Amino acid sequence: MQVTLDGVLSGHFFNPVITGTAKFADGSASLPSITNAGDLNTGFWFSAADTINASVAGSEVLEVDATAITIASGTDLVMGATDKLYLDGGGNTYIYENSADQISFIV
Repeated sequence: MQVTLDGVLSGHFFNPVITGTAKFADGSASLPSITNAGDLNTGFWFSAADTINASVAGSEVLEVDATAITIASGTDLVMGATDKLYLDGGGNTYIYENSADQISFIV
């Protein structure tokens, strides 16, 4: 079945295939525009042009735009013990955990 419309389509759709562009309302932290049926205050939304945000339990936890990835205050960034946090595009400046309770800075 193929459906073409300009308006609102509601109901339950299983395994939809979208070709072209899917457009969503801007949404907000407490009511994101891309979410699941069982958890309406967790998902993705758009706070401004060229910006996508993520919220959990109605609070913003992440913002991504053309210049930065911003993690909300009070939200932890958890990485594996052997992962490195790179601080430049060249891959030669990073922070890592070299042993329990010790971090190293490589510049």
